[in-house]
Parts: sequence; structure tokens; C-alpha cells
Amino acid sequence: MKNRTLHNKILLITICILITPILQCYDVEGWKGNVAEFVVCEDLEFVDEVYRPAIIKDIYLTDESGLYAYLLIDDYKIPLSISIEWVEPNGDIYKYIDFRSITNKSEEVIRFNFLDISKVTDKLGKWKVNAYANEELVSSTSFHLLLPFPVLEIVEIIQDPYPGLPTYIGNSIIIAYTIKNSGGVTGKQVEMKLDHLIPEYGLKVHNITRPKDLDPLSTETWTLELIAENPGNYSIRTGLYIDEELEKNWDLTFRITKPEIDLLDRILEPEMGMPIYPGDIVSITYVFENVGSSVAKQIGLEVQAPEGLEIVSLTPPKDIEVKKLGNYTIKIKALEEGNFQINIQLNSYGYNIVGTRYLIAVSPNLFLIQMILTIIIIATFSIIASVVFLKRRKIIDIIGKVSKRRTLH
Repeated sequence: MKNRTLHNKILLITICILITPILQCYDVEGWKGNVAEFVVCEDLEFVDEVYRPAIIKDIYLTDESGLYAYLLIDDYKIPLSISIEWVEPNGDIYKYIDFRSITNKSEEVIRFNFLDISKVTDKLGKWKVNAYANEELVSSTSFHLLLPFPVLEIVEIIQDPYPGLPTYIGNSIIIAYTIKNSGGVTGKQVEMKLDHLIPEYGLKVHNITRPKDLDPLSTETWTLELIAENPGNYSIRTGLYIDEELEKNWDLTFRITKPEIDLLDRILEPEMGMPIYPGDIVSITYVFENVGSSVAKQIGLEVQAPEGLEIVSLTPPKDIEVKKLGNYTIKIKALEEGNFQINIQLNSYGYNIVGTRYLIAVSPNLFLIQMILTIIIIATFSIIASVVFLKRRKIIDIIGKVSKRRTLH
């Protein structure tokens, strides 16, 4: 009898050991249902004997009282084990005990947690909220916990030309500030200003982004464009303002230089060594290359010619792109004979880049020489002809006189 009782006890224990995991598996894996709603909200309201979320939003401020995580499940099958998990911005699980459960008459299941913000004011950023049914993740949502004022931060500063590279006269300097509002309140009339410029002249503000509002968690870009007018080194200070109040300053330096231009070729017409006469047109073509890192603006020639020469045409100033060539032609008319020197300067916006000289030797007019020679030749022949004619006439007269004498005798 005792053996039978012992045997029955062992059998019962064995059955319990075997059936418990089966029941647990059914409990965990038996989730079947529908998550009708899972949100975070500022408050709850009781409507038609049912709690519903009120003022649903995704940004909460540290000076607010708190928020609710609201879960609504319908069309479910029991057994049902539900939990809500709060995940801090750094990934830690926030341990919270304010958990409430309500079963409605309509067989809906409502769960909600309340988060007391006063206890987590140092945990700024994006929170995640997870809902579990029978230990299975069935829904997730999120919200941001932010400070109750604008918090502006520079995400990126892009400068063109790149910092350290020179800027040519006439070119633009563009500074683009990408700004993010990490606070929970809209930044009003956000703008970038040029606060200081040393020296005061040589850089001119060409374009600047107008003031605009920056919403929480928004990112936008403000651009400041300057035009380089004079060579030199410049220091500037830009300021970030919210509604006319200074938030931050940035100091930048720039180097403005003359364009980097190389002379590749000089083409002459007539060619070197060929004679030039008054009335002839001399053509000089210069071929330049922009060997710098940005566009060479308004590159032109300035020519000074003395009396006796006339500038007929000159290529007007123009831009030369990086690694590109620019051709410039000067046409000069020779007015009189002589040796002349012309001064030629390559410049940008009136600033001399390089200078050179060119000598033009104008020979006497060939047509005049030919006319003079022709006149001399004609005159010489005329004189010779006259002499010959006079000599022949004199001889004829002598012969006539001799003949006359013979006849008289």
C-alpha cells in the first residue's frame, strides 16, 4: 500500500513536471489579437465609459508634468499577459511601476503607463516605448523629451573656396551654415550676420539668407556670400542670432589674391622680321592660361601706345575658367615711320597681374620711295635725253654750217 502511494506521488510529480512547460509555452506563444492603438499622449479622457488618449504629440518638454503610453487591444484571445517598456535615449530600460489595466465592456483591453517627467529631466532625446503581449513585441512608438526653449547648434559649415585656398579678385566667397534646433520650442527670426570685418573694405556682402523661424528638431541652411574686391588678408566674425539676440560667434580668415595667369604664346602678324610701313595694321595675339584653382574674373589687357600708332581694336575683358585658355588680340595701325614702344598690362578689375613691352619698327612708305625713285629715274632720263638732243642739234648745226661754206666756195 505504501509502495502504491509512493508510486502515485512519483507519477503525479512527473506529470506536473511535464505539463508545466507546456502550459508556460501556451501562455507565452499563445498571443493572438490586434493592437488597435498604441500612442503617447499628454492626457486621457473618459468618453462613453472608455478611456481614450487626448493631445497626441511626439515632443514633450522638461517643464511639463508627464505623458501617458496608451495601448488598446481588441479581438484577442486569452490568456493574455501585457506589459509596456520605456527605453531611454541611451538605450537603458527605464524601470517604472505606474501600470494600470482596464477591461472594457466591449471586450477591449486598455493598458496605460504614466511617465513623470520631473524624474527624467536629464534624459533628453528620443525615447522609445514598446508594447508586449505574452512577452512578444507587438507594437512600438516614440517621442522626444526636449528643453523648453530653442537650442541651436551648428551641424556643418561649408566654405567655398575651401578654407586655406586663395580667392581671386571678383570671385565669391560662400559660407553655408547648417543649423539644427535641438530644443523643444521654435527659434524665432534666426539669422546669420556679418558682425566684424578687418580691414573694413575689400570684401562686400553680396547675398545673405533672410531671418526665418526654425522649428524643433528641424535643420536648415543659412548662406552668406561675399564678393572679393581688393587683394589682401581679411578677418571676419559672423554671428548667429535668435530674434536679434546673439547666440554664438565664429571667426574666419580669407586671403584675396590676383588670378594666377600664365602666358602660353604670342602670335604676330606680320611675323617677326617682316617690314611694317605707315598705314599697315599690326596684330598681336596673346594666349593666356588660368593655372589657378578658381575662375579668373574680368581678365583684360590695358595698352598704352605713343603718337604715331593708333589702337584699332582690343579684346574686351572676360572670364577664364580653371585650366582654360583665353585669347586676347590687339590691332594697331602704324601712322608714320619710326621706332615705337607700346606698354601692355594684363589686369583684373584694374589690378595689374603682369606687364610687358613690344617694339614696333615702321619703315618709310614704300610707295613714296617708289614714286621718288620713279621721279628720279624719269628726271635722269629726261636730262640725258635733253643733253643728247642738244648735242645732236649742235652737231647738226655744225654740219649745216660746214656744208654752206663749201657751197659758197
